[in-house]
Amino acid sequence: MRLATRLAAGYALVIAVMAGMGAYQLALIDRLLATNRQLSQVSLTAVSSVLRLRRSFEQIRELTQKLYILRDPDYAAVLDGLREQAGQGVKLLAALDLTGAERLEVDRLARLWADYGQLAETDEAQALAGGGGEDGPMPYSLQSALAGLVLQLDEILRVGQVSIQARVDETSARVERARWVSLGATAAGVVGALLVSFLIGRSVVAPVRRLARGTHALARGDLSHRVEPAGGPELAALAADFNAMATRLEELDRVKRDFVSNVSHDLKAPLAAVQETLRLLLDGIPGAVSAQQERLLRLALGSADRLGVMIADLLDLARLDSGALRYRFAPHDLSELARSAVLDLEPLMRQKRLHLEANLPAAPVVVECDGPLLVRVLENLLSNAVRFSPADAAIGLAIRPAAAGEPPPGTALAAGAEAVLVEIADAGPGVADADKERVFERFRGSGPGRGPGAGTGLGLAIARSVVEGHRGAIWLRDRPQGGTIATVLLPRRAAAD
Repeated sequence: MRLATRLAAGYALVIAVMAGMGAYQLALIDRLLATNRQLSQVSLTAVSSVLRLRRSFEQIRELTQKLYILRDPDYAAVLDGLREQAGQGVKLLAALDLTGAERLEVDRLARLWADYGQLAETDEAQALAGGGGEDGPMPYSLQSALAGLVLQLDEILRVGQVSIQARVDETSARVERARWVSLGATAAGVVGALLVSFLIGRSVVAPVRRLARGTHALARGDLSHRVEPAGGPELAALAADFNAMATRLEELDRVKRDFVSNVSHDLKAPLAAVQETLRLLLDGIPGAVSAQQERLLRLALGSADRLGVMIADLLDLARLDSGALRYRFAPHDLSELARSAVLDLEPLMRQKRLHLEANLPAAPVVVECDGPLLVRVLENLLSNAVRFSPADAAIGLAIRPAAAGEPPPGTALAAGAEAVLVEIADAGPGVADADKERVFERFRGSGPGRGPGAGTGLGLAIARSVVEGHRGAIWLRDRPQGGTIATVLLPRRAAAD
């Protein structure tokens, strides 16, 4: 399923849950409003109608008593008006939208009212027809009928109160139910949203993390790293493109290594012939040379030697990249290796009138290492010190045991392993803190502020690769009196692998 489809389906589900909850809430609100309207309109109208009827019935009872006592036809006319008004009230009450219990009581009231009307019409007609001035009480039948009407009104009020209370209880129950439904729907919506987000995130984050790890691997130079195509079609296509890019970069890197290796190797033979020819000319084998010619020949031989160093760096780099470089570990005296590196650089030091301050232990410092490669590392570091130190300055060289805590973080030195430090100090302009790691990158040279340097910028990169191949470390730090100290940390015993 495509990523866009997953997102749409997941969030459509969440939206549907939210929409259903909203529809339920709206329906419940409508029902509550209807109940409130019934309570406010019907019930209140019924109560007010009952109270008016009660007053009308009281007035009818009083006028009926006066009528039977005084036998005055005017009272009969007033009674007719009151009865007509009360009859309208009974009809209005019967027309209301009442509950079942209220409807039964109102229908009974209508029947009692009809019975009272027939009875009152007959009895009052007889009372008025009888005439005379004798007083007579209202007949018991009329009194009972009016009392029954009043009692029925009281019963209607009681039933109405019960009905109102029932509606109130029902409304409260609906509100409580709505509250729980709202809480449940909200919880379901939140859980659904979290679940959808989790599922979508899991299907997206894991492939993206794999791509990020692949990108970091490529940035570190591991061009063989590949990413497993997974996730949606978009992410799988992205992973496939990433793998294609990595394959292409690996091919280009292999072509580059082959080119550098072949060109460097092909340059060695003609360069060796040029160097040997220059040496023969300087030795005067073909014939004597003048002083000016000798100076020019020595300049050419120096340039050829520097070119030889560059070619050697390129060949070493090609061997490191291809994995063809094999370390031959054997016990070596580190002090003797350092003296060999200094011996090769003595001509350059004499040329710049540099003084070497060596602090080498008298006893042998035995280290399991690849002697020639380690000499090459020390020569690179010493040549940098010579190149960047001003004339008549002092260069430091020291070998000492490594103290606790001196290996920097990330050093692949086994816990508790004995190690030694080789420190080479120059008197140059120093290296900025931001460049102390950058100078170990390929073709970076020795960084800004180190003066015009000759070379390919591979010396420190090769030195770090060789030292790390010994499970050691190399880093730069500032010299207190000015300049830079290059420190090489080496374990005394080689790793098992």
